[in-house]
Amino acid sequence: MKKVIIVGAGGFGRELHNWLGDVLKRGKTQWEFKGFLDDNLNALKDFSIEEKVIGTIDDWVPSPDEVFLCGLGNPKMKKYCCQLLLERGAVFETLIHPTAIVGRNVNIGCGSVICPRVNLTCDVNIGAFVTMNVNSGMGHDASIGSWSTVSAYCDITGWVKIGSGVFIGSHATVLPKIRVGDNAVIGAGSTVVINVAEHTTVFGVPAKRLGEKNTLKYQVFLYGAGGHGAVIADILKACGTPIAGFVDDASSEKSYHGYPVHGKELLKRLDSKNTRFIVSIGNGNTREHIVNNLKEIGFGFTTAIHPSAVLGSDIEIGEGTVIMAHVTVNMGSIIGRHSILNTASTVDHDNVIGDYVHVAPGVSLCGNVHVGDYSFLAVKSSVAPGVRVGRKCILSGGSFLKQDLPDNTFATGVPAKYKIHEE
Repeated sequence: MKKVIIVGAGGFGRELHNWLGDVLKRGKTQWEFKGFLDDNLNALKDFSIEEKVIGTIDDWVPSPDEVFLCGLGNPKMKKYCCQLLLERGAVFETLIHPTAIVGRNVNIGCGSVICPRVNLTCDVNIGAFVTMNVNSGMGHDASIGSWSTVSAYCDITGWVKIGSGVFIGSHATVLPKIRVGDNAVIGAGSTVVINVAEHTTVFGVPAKRLGEKNTLKYQVFLYGAGGHGAVIADILKACGTPIAGFVDDASSEKSYHGYPVHGKELLKRLDSKNTRFIVSIGNGNTREHIVNNLKEIGFGFTTAIHPSAVLGSDIEIGEGTVIMAHVTVNMGSIIGRHSILNTASTVDHDNVIGDYVHVAPGVSLCGNVHVGDYSFLAVKSSVAPGVRVGRKCILSGGSFLKQDLPDNTFATGVPAKYKIHEE
């Protein structure tokens, strides 16, 4: 019978001791617990635990009847201490808690610890000495390099590639196909939406490099100081994008929600090379008219995407488009220029949304839907898979559309019926 020793008598080491007990109760391993190794011989002094620290990591000489489990969470400390013991002939075992779900074609390197209720779906590669803490998961085709630590309740989604020596804080999410470089740190609660370079610390929603200041080389104005503009301003604020103000000829106010409001005479004083606009007006025809005027002067445009939006792989988003809170755009979809995907709308796979389209709150578009330029889909309307919606169409609120709509039609009902409408 092998005698098992836990390397590290800190918090994670004590947790690992509990989970080792769950494994031993199942009788699947012929191990007998011997004790902890820790360079602090008094590490367990203040805890009610019978087992003791039996020696230091620096001084321990492994014997043939001993196997080791890694109870260290910090990637750098884990690598340093375990390599010391490996050089002396130590044999490290992998511990997989009985409640963990390990799917098909999952490879787990030696010395790794898979904690309770971890979910490794399928075709996942985990390096050596990786820690997957409680309730975390890895989606299909994801991988993580050796010496990394994934804290509790993390969600590593499909096709993600994580380097070695990475630390991921609790409740963090890494979106599909993201690459995280070696020795990077992802802060707790962060949502990673772009690749993370090696030796970089990121934090927040969306995750940004700590200490990173606004790097925009242009100022952003919103054209239209109404309710829609206020929502877009809030989106940009959530993204950490400074707003220079509003432009609105129709407003008599000097400020709106704390931002200055200017008339269009300001346009003559702005440097077009260093200024970007979002036209924050809901009507598509009016939006296009203002966009064309700004283009003639030489201004460019930027997008506004709320951090809570879920964006799939291989999607395209045109300039000037606004994607609001809790919107979902699934893989393969194309969103045109200066369109609006309003709050909690859903665009399923392989959709094509034209220019100057407005998809209202709660709208649901099934897969392979095409929506023509200038169309308006009202609140909580739905479109069945494969349906084509023409240019300048209107689908009324709550309607369900399951047939194609010709250009310039108005549709309503469940199922929706249409009639030609005049512009």
